Amino acid sequence: MRTLIVSCLALTALFAITLATDPEVPIWRDQFSQTFTETTKYKILGSHDTAGTYYYDWTNNRARTDRDNGRWDRYCGFNGLKFFKNTPCTQLVVDGMRWMIYPELKECCACCSAAHGCGVLKPSWVSAGKYIGQTSATDGTPLYKWDVKGGQSNYYYETVQDNPADRVMHEIYQVSDDDQIFDISSLSENIDESVWALPDYCDASKTCSFLSVCNAVSHFIKLP
Repeated sequence: MRTLIVSCLALTALFAITLATDPEVPIWRDQFSQTFTETTKYKILGSHDTAGTYYYDWTNNRARTDRDNGRWDRYCGFNGLKFFKNTPCTQLVVDGMRWMIYPELKECCACCSAAHGCGVLKPSWVSAGKYIGQTSATDGTPLYKWDVKGGQSNYYYETVQDNPADRVMHEIYQVSDDDQIFDISSLSENIDESVWALPDYCDASKTCSFLSVCNAVSHFIKLP
């Protein structure tokens, strides 16, 4: 009997420890920015690197991604003749519309709307995923790893604070063609309002190329 009791207590303790190792689901800050480096890989086109900055403002339903070179991004680059140009690109989401902006070229086009899935990510978007476990960055920083299924696995890595609101995003890896590594130390919760200004050369009547991912999304993907 004593052996049975001890075994039951041991199993109970093990179960409690197991539960304790599962962190609370991630939740993003309402507003933040971070710099990143990015590697895109295509079977025929090879591997390409760039850098940029991500801005997020859930309170006002806005987001922005700047890339030093947008040529290899699926939205910025796969947009008509932009496929052949190494040029900076900004994806700006304001007022329910995603814009492709090429500042050096002074060009801009309306890509797709929130109704077609081109809006702003919810702060809780990773909560739909599965907790994989704890790992570490190349510099040894401990990280939580999550898998959010889409058309493929999307691995999300963040720092390991107990409170989800205190964690910092480290990496989003869209298997197996896009890997963004975010600089933890670059996190800022203050974003200048000018970041959200749409350039005066943007016009809603000017949509992106017929030969673009934007066109495919806006015409063939219908969401309820």
